[in-house]
Parts: sequence; C-alpha cells; structure tokens
Amino acid sequence: MSWSLGETGALAVKATRGAGFSWGTAEDAGFAVTWLLGRGLPGATALCSYLSWHAAHKNPHHDDDIRCPLLTGAAISDGVIALPAGPDDQTNLGTVRMPLLLVPFIANLEDDDIWLHGLDLSDNQARQARHPVGMAACSLRRAAVPAWALSDADHTRLDNDFACCVTTLGRFAHRTYAPATLESRLAGAGAGLTDND
Repeated sequence: MSWSLGETGALAVKATRGAGFSWGTAEDAGFAVTWLLGRGLPGATALCSYLSWHAAHKNPHHDDDIRCPLLTGAAISDGVIALPAGPDDQTNLGTVRMPLLLVPFIANLEDDDIWLHGLDLSDNQARQARHPVGMAACSLRRAAVPAWALSDADHTRLDNDFACCVTTLGRFAHRTYAPATLESRLAGAGAGLTDND
C-alpha cells in the first residue's frame, strides 16, 4: 500500500496537533512533511521521530539547549529570527532536534542566498537516508540554495516502507478525534443506537 502526499500531509497535521502543538504549527508540519517527501526526503520519518521524542518528554518546549524544528522554522519564516546580512555573517540557531524539518522553511525564503549549515545534504546518499540526523548544531549562512532544494517535487507517493511511520502518526492523530457520546449517537452520528450490519 502507498499513500499520496496529500494524505500524508493531512495525517501529519492531525498528528502534530495530537502531540500538543497549535493548529498553526501543525499546518507548518504538514507543509514541511509534504515538501520533504515530494523531493524524496524522509519527511514522515523525521516527523514521526520528532513527535515520539516530544511525547516522551514532559516539557520539551522549555529545553533551552535543544530547539524545536517546527517552531524554529516558523520563526525563520515569520522574520522573528534575523537572517545573516553579509557573506561573512551567520545566524546561530543552536542545537536543533530533527533539523531536516527545518529545510523546507529555509528553502521557501524569498532570499534564495540563505542556506542551513550543520546538516549535510550535499550528496544524494545523505538525502536518501532512511534515518535522518536526530540532532545538530545549526546555523544560517549566505550560500546558494542547492539546486535539488529549488527544484519542483517529483515524488507523489509515500511507499509501504514507511507504514510504521504512518501507524505512529495515526496514533498521534487519533488524539484529535472526539469520542462518541450518547448525544451524538442519538443525533445520528455513526450507526446510531442500533447497528444492523
């Protein structure tokens, strides 16, 4: 079985919301996963790993030493984090967990002379790795965005190799579903009170 990028992106949104993030951040996660998967990068694996780590820590947003890739990516996109001005300048982002999730935000900047350093995606083998780097010290520097990041998406589906990620994301997404109640059943939700299948 395989999943379309649209299905996977929608699942990523619900999973991120189910993990406790705001709807806005969840939408950003859906964008990031779809962008990465469209270029053959393991976006579903990256989000699955990050949300699993996030769920295992009681207060992950308050860890001053490790930054969230989704919140950091949104801050870069929104201009909250200043971009390097000159060729010798750099903006240190600190240690970012699952930095692959930052790549779509940076590739989408209007300034196409800014790129992420600390995550080596220079060769095809690094880009195709099934297990993305879990953590890295990252910075933004003036450098040409690689051609592969500027190219249009040429992958349209997530294959069965990622079924375990889809299952994990589905468990997070399930947290967003409202439980059935007697009132909803009486109002006609589902099969009502009698299921005659």
